[in-house]
Amino acid sequence: MVQGTSEDAAFRIIKNGFGTVASLDDGWYGRGMYFTTHAGYAAAYARPSPHGKVFVIALVIPGNAFPVVESPEDAGSLHGQACTKGYQSHYLQVRADGMPVSQSSDTAADELVVFEGWQTLPLFLVYTDEFTFAPKVSKMWDFLGKSLNEKEGKRVPHLMI
Repeated sequence: MVQGTSEDAAFRIIKNGFGTVASLDDGWYGRGMYFTTHAGYAAAYARPSPHGKVFVIALVIPGNAFPVVESPEDAGSLHGQACTKGYQSHYLQVRADGMPVSQSSDTAADELVVFEGWQTLPLFLVYTDEFTFAPKVSKMWDFLGKSLNEKEGKRVPHLMI
């Protein structure tokens, strides 16, 4: 799955895991770590850096996902809440504005919210100049960590698009 983020947050995630950024805001669908399968949707959350917009690609274990259908504006919504009892994540289909879909034809993307750091494994740090669905790949380093993270002198797999 993919998460658009800032470069500083991406380096914290690579070094310490996603759990370090899980409590930064309340979140519309729970206080957790947000992921999507739609890179175009994640691009809205990716912040520019000197190398381009920043994304983290991760493996995510959703467990038993609670199907979210209510709006974050409804009374009793999941806004800022912990994971629903009996579940390990929240999942929903969203419109382009991040609100839940009312019918499947409205779907622009999906969101998965997980609440525990052990549910995530960051794999790649990805930079793009301008996000497109047919990016031109200029350089790719394999997942074994052959690239050098200039900020901390540690090896971090990444892809520059």
